[in-house]
Amino acid sequence: MQRIGGPAGSAIIFTEALTHGTLPWTGKGERRTLFMKVSPHPLSWAAGYFDVVGKPWERELTDKQRLILEPPSVPGTPGAAESRQRWNQAEMAKAQANAKL
Repeated sequence: MQRIGGPAGSAIIFTEALTHGTLPWTGKGERRTLFMKVSPHPLSWAAGYFDVVGKPWERELTDKQRLILEPPSVPGTPGAAESRQRWNQAEMAKAQANAKL
């Protein structure tokens, strides 16, 4: 394991296949993270993708946050249909939960 760091304003770019983590933020200002999905669907890698459906905090996510956490997909590819189906299921569950409030 190796610590990677830099002065204020630095950016660290790495592949999603890299095991990574961070220590708690102790600075005076905000820590900002930019999460970008830039790998083409057939080239993205994961042993499994994170799924927000069923998580206790799922209802707290904004639509934008849900899209960010969606697995990589490209319209018209096999993975896109599964991703869109999971998205639709999550939206239906959210609507049903909101209707009960």
